[in-house]
Amino acid sequence: MLCTDAIQFPDEPASAYEEIRRVLKPGGRVALTCWEPLDRNDERLSPRIRRANLGAGLRQAGFPAAGRNATSPRTRSWNSSRTPEP
Repeated sequence: MLCTDAIQFPDEPASAYEEIRRVLKPGGRVALTCWEPLDRNDERLSPRIRRANLGAGLRQAGFPAAGRNATSPRTRSWNSSRTPEP
């Protein structure tokens, strides 16, 4: 599953992460990108961008392993896989 620059827009991001987990087949993978702030206190950014935290969102939704790939100081992406349920 691919979600590009959109996870920061729902009013309740936790619900979006949970929905991704719900529809992902066992063993499936999800790749997310988003505008995640370098400085959460930077008031020039919208509140939606300042609260974006892909790693925390994935972990809270129950993804077992989330890893961050940073291709540059300003580019961040996270990927995670879901293990099969017992």
